[in-house]
Amino acid sequence: MLDHWMDWNFKASDWMKDVHLDAYEKIVVPNFPDRVARMREYWLPEELVGEIQPPQMPLFFRKPMQ
Repeated sequence: MLDHWMDWNFKASDWMKDVHLDAYEKIVVPNFPDRVARMREYWLPEELVGEIQPPQMPLFFRKPMQ
């Protein structure tokens, strides 16, 4: 089931990337031909990035432990 979810997630991400590119090519490029793409770097404060400690994974048991 996890593999199915991951496959769907990758396909959805690829679809969204393609939609974004198509919208850019059909809307932005014809209306703003003098604009060019630029790459910028943005840095976030450590508080906004997440936890530094290793992730914890829940354990699920099918039968009660004895």
